[in-house]
Amino acid sequence: IFWGIIMMFICVDAVFAAYEEPELEITSQPDYIVVGQTAEIKFEIIHPRDGVLYNGSFKIKGTKAGTQTFSGKKVTINYHLYFPNGGWHWKSATFTPEVTLDVVGIKSITVSKKVGLVGKECTVTGQTEPAGYEDLIEWEASGTGENFTGKGQNFSFTPSNKGNYTIKNKIG
Repeated sequence: IFWGIIMMFICVDAVFAAYEEPELEITSQPDYIVVGQTAEIKFEIIHPRDGVLYNGSFKIKGTKAGTQTFSGKKVTINYHLYFPNGGWHWKSATFTPEVTLDVVGIKSITVSKKVGLVGKECTVTGQTEPAGYEDLIEWEASGTGENFTGKGQNFSFTPSNKGNYTIKNKIG
């Protein structure tokens, strides 16, 4: 008598594939905003197979200088969840659009010591919060019939008349 064990191995071909789920994509946003500025952020929810499922936007406002994260309202969508071996069913997903931007403001202003001397150059230096946006500073000095303008971190002008001069700046 032969005793043996018959072993049977069953091989099943498994199909491994990722389910195709939608993704949120920011389609339009500024590089930065200025304190007090309002901007619109645009986004889409895209399905790899079905294309754009949702177009949306939300408004943001820079309230203080620094890097800030802004969020829009939650969006819930229904989409086709396709199975790797064929077929699909409805599924829901919730997305919250979000962006992180620098909100730029003037951090400090320094005026040269030669202020008040006719015919002597006056230099004003500005710093931004966050740093690195100093080239966006726009300057204006006016007084006694003279106006001077400039742009950048450093602004120099030479008054030729006696009187009071007002120096203004803003982020352009």
